[in-house]
Amino acid sequence: MARTIYHITPRRTEDGLEWAVKRQGAERAAVVLPNKADAIEAAKDILENYELSQLIIHDKSNIIQTEYTYGKDPKKYIG
Repeated sequence: MARTIYHITPRRTEDGLEWAVKRQGAERAAVVLPNKADAIEAAKDILENYELSQLIIHDKSNIIQTEYTYGKDPKKYIG
């Protein structure tokens, strides 16, 4: 089973930053929110629907800050 991966990335606007929650490989964000904490919570809600998933959170410079893996990773656990 393939892992479903979502990224939380910043988007610059005239008013500052917005935070996009986007599935890896998708053209459009699933949701865009005004603050990072809300984006993280929204992503966690989305990822609850997948047996194996990963959340990659970027900082305001778009550098990976944190990664979380949910579910039993078949690459780590054999048997």
